[in-house]
Amino acid sequence: MATVASATTGPVSGTAEAATSTRSTPLVPAGDRKVRFTADGTTTYGTVHIPAHRAGQRLPAALLIPGSGLTDRNGDQPPATTPHTLALFASTLGEDGVMSLRFDKYGTGRTGWGRYKNSDQIDMPAYTRQAVAAYNALRARP
Repeated sequence: MATVASATTGPVSGTAEAATSTRSTPLVPAGDRKVRFTADGTTTYGTVHIPAHRAGQRLPAALLIPGSGLTDRNGDQPPATTPHTLALFASTLGEDGVMSLRFDKYGTGRTGWGRYKNSDQIDMPAYTRQAVAAYNALRARP
């Protein structure tokens, strides 16, 4: 499993203004949101985990990339292996205030093979393009 992170910054802490605005801003509860993006003409499905945060707060973010083999967004290779590695990692990052995106690699989950069905043309550059599209989808989130 590889991880790519992109950090953002929020208000400067330690100032009276930042402390006052943080206390008066409502807390947004943690949650998962379904997302989709397109790579190589195939719709890829994923999950964004957003940790509890104050409304308007900017969050650091991490892209969770499925490992080798037919690994889905949760880090599983069903039906035999279902450790939920990436889902658990997203939850742990969330506890540290980090938003994350994980996605179904080609051949897995809801994404399936897409344009690569019945093809021997899938290669590492295709998986790389899918990961870049995932990064761009994460980066585009408000």
